[in-house]
Amino acid sequence: MTTQDQRNGVNPLTVGMAGVIVGGAMGAAAVALSDKKNRTEAIKKLSLAKDSLNKWSDKVAARTQKFSEKTKASLNGKADELEEKVEERVLDIKEQTAAE
Repeated sequence: MTTQDQRNGVNPLTVGMAGVIVGGAMGAAAVALSDKKNRTEAIKKLSLAKDSLNKWSDKVAARTQKFSEKTKASLNGKADELEEKVEERVLDIKEQTAAE
């Protein structure tokens, strides 16, 4: 027999096991960081990771901005062309309607 949680894709046993694993990892981290030398080393590594992530994020933001600008420039030219075609078509329809 399945419970409502299991039918929705959440198995209570899986959630419990995940809690045990996360709890164990947190306990191990607490023991490792209780030593000042280990804390200092962890802080250095986290700082390096943060700096690396910030550099990567800046690069992605710059590439995204360039792509956005290129796309807008490309679309603006096409939008003007499309607008002209639509205006021409509207005038053609008006002329056809007036002739009937």
